[in-house]
Amino acid sequence: MLISKLDPNPKTKRYKTLKGAYRSIHKFLSEREAERTAFAILSGPEIGREEFHHSGEVPIEIKQSQENFYLSPAWLELRRQVLERDGFCCQLCGASPKEDKVKLEVDHIKERALYPELALTLSNLQTLCKPCHSAKTNHFNRKS
Repeated sequence: MLISKLDPNPKTKRYKTLKGAYRSIHKFLSEREAERTAFAILSGPEIGREEFHHSGEVPIEIKQSQENFYLSPAWLELRRQVLERDGFCCQLCGASPKEDKVKLEVDHIKERALYPELALTLSNLQTLCKPCHSAKTNHFNRKS
């Protein structure tokens, strides 16, 4: 049950998984952290009854979203360095925005999801035009 004291009608929802319930409760409480009036009650045969008053009490692993990573100052600075290092040209086909009207992207050579420790490593980054980056990503995904 998700409850905000500012909302007279508490919301009750069934969840397929405990993980899904925790995610939903965490989101609900995060969005209402400033109110300090919201809380959630989770109950079920396997867990009994749990009550949460703050998002930090919810036992879930928070992953840094892609959006936050790609907007971080560290990433933006590294991205600039890679583009300059590579001469603002695609490292596969040689295309550039000036000559070929392509959009350049900075690619993780070893995929960030598989090698998070290399996410901000200059030697693991290369400049690719959007078509080459899409082709590389599609090829990689087909192989797995």
